[in-house]
Amino acid sequence: MSVTQDSAGDTVMRSVSMLCAVVVCGAVIGGVFYLASQLIYIPLVFPVLTALLGMLALQSLSAMFKPRQRRFVLLCGLLMGLSIYASLQTGIYLHLRQLLVQRVMALAAGQNRTLTYSQADAYLEGVLIQQTGQSGFLGVLVLRARSGIGITLYSTQLGGMPIQTNLQGILAYGYWLAELGLILFVCSRPKAVSRAMPRAPKNLCPVCHSKLTRESLGSVPEVKAEQFLTLLNTHDFRAAGRFIVSHDLGEVRYPRLDTELEHCTKCGQGPSTLRVFWERDQKTPVDLRTQAAEYVIAPDDKTPLLKALVGAQSNIG
Repeated sequence: MSVTQDSAGDTVMRSVSMLCAVVVCGAVIGGVFYLASQLIYIPLVFPVLTALLGMLALQSLSAMFKPRQRRFVLLCGLLMGLSIYASLQTGIYLHLRQLLVQRVMALAAGQNRTLTYSQADAYLEGVLIQQTGQSGFLGVLVLRARSGIGITLYSTQLGGMPIQTNLQGILAYGYWLAELGLILFVCSRPKAVSRAMPRAPKNLCPVCHSKLTRESLGSVPEVKAEQFLTLLNTHDFRAAGRFIVSHDLGEVRYPRLDTELEHCTKCGQGPSTLRVFWERDQKTPVDLRTQAAEYVIAPDDKTPLLKALVGAQSNIG
């Protein structure tokens, strides 16, 4: 009992540590690209590059902390994207605010008035509230949207001459949302999450490094196949298990879905892989079966799945 509790505690600590590491990495990546953007900024290309770097960082962190659940890695991908963009926009905000404060001090000096930096900053805050109805970051954001975002385009018809485009108001907000959406999409797309999931070499358990066992759970009749796959897609493994007829009850008519579980029978703490195959007829070779789906199952979800099998013994799991 204490071993299970310690393992659960270790999992929580690893998860919290990975979340913190994701935020820090995202902030660093965003900060680096903010500094680079002061030299050159290519619209939409820069956000993709930051997201790709974030995806690589996420894969490295996953290899380090070994998360067990795909949904947790997806959450980390979204958090990585948000951290990157928040850091990038924070850098822009601090830089613009500093320039605005210096502008206020210069205007005051032109009127033979001397303002300290804190006085000029307080005066700027009042102007932001008066002009935009917002203070701080939001006030500067609204001011930026009103002033417009300058984007340089190059026309091949004009010999590569630069064309300056200014996006104002709702177009500016739309562009920022597009940047954020692009970063989140790249960081959390399914292929990125799959690559970030830790994989044990040569079918070994990532926890105890024992060889994984592959066994057939049973079959699902064709009439229930669609509902079964829907439950798996929603990760309701307990309900999905009720559709699997154990081989102890005999053969299910073709066509059908066959299920196969690859898991660790030694420690039971590692993630399991559930594979679902279409079986059209009895003559189909095993290596030519059509795989319908594959799911990574956390240890806490494996036992309810096995116990829910139709015809399963009470001591399964």
